[in-house]
Amino acid sequence: MASHRQQIDEDIDFRLNPPRKITFAPPAAGPHSSFTLYMASSLMCLVSLSSFFLGVSYVYCPSDMIPLIEPIRQDDHYKYLLPLLVPVTAWFGIANWVGWEYFRYS
Repeated sequence: MASHRQQIDEDIDFRLNPPRKITFAPPAAGPHSSFTLYMASSLMCLVSLSSFFLGVSYVYCPSDMIPLIEPIRQDDHYKYLLPLLVPVTAWFGIANWVGWEYFRYS
């Protein structure tokens, strides 16, 4: 008797709330999404360029001007770690997000 009542409740619920239509289209863009995209892209470009110029300054900066960076300048490997870590991490995050979106909407 309980299972019959449960079936009736499910039928009523199905008629009142039919399942949503499955679509493969991405969700609609919000009103500020293009502005947000441009700002995020500009920020990413700025961070990448500043990291690049910081890495270049480690190589070409005279050591007598800034004595604080002399040990970093003399290092052969790790002086590129911090300037390159920022854009690589950001681009990895973007690639991960794009891959997740492809997986989600496939």
